[in-house]
Amino acid sequence: MLGLYAFFYGLVHLSSFVSFDHVFEVAEIVKDIFKRPFITVGFTALVLLVPLAVTSTDRMVRRLGAKRWLALHQLVYVIAPLGVLHFWWMVKADLTEPAIYAAIVAGLLGYRVVAKLKESRRRARGAARGGDSAAARKWLSVVERRPVGAGRASLQPARARRSRRNGRAMSRVSTSE
Repeated sequence: MLGLYAFFYGLVHLSSFVSFDHVFEVAEIVKDIFKRPFITVGFTALVLLVPLAVTSTDRMVRRLGAKRWLALHQLVYVIAPLGVLHFWWMVKADLTEPAIYAAIVAGLLGYRVVAKLKESRRRARGAARGGDSAAARKWLSVVERRPVGAGRASLQPARARRSRRNGRAMSRVSTSE
């Protein structure tokens, strides 16, 4: 929802630029986009936000598939710094507010980088120990030990078990006995 808010804010920002600054003069708007770098950067960020806004619904996530949807939404890591750069270049006198926004975006993006590095190191250590090997994960995804009755257990393929959550079928894999 925050991304849709950012897209809506960008559209309102663009519409005020088009209506108040250029009174709908398309030739002047296009000339201004190429003449002033901060407008070019802001317009680029807004254009990059369009596919994210269009694909923000649950239906589009299912249509694209989770991997493609996540790959597309990685654009946010380009768009956020472009938005800060647009604001930074637009301000002429006091850079305090753009610097605050830059620090917030840098902190959030830095946190994501650190979290990703920690996750990859954790996976590498787990695979090196053999406790979290690819073969073990594959076996757990195919077969799970599941209690059926009083003290009895059965082996059942993981893809046969489905639960409904938010209208979507999700596979349930449990490693507990």
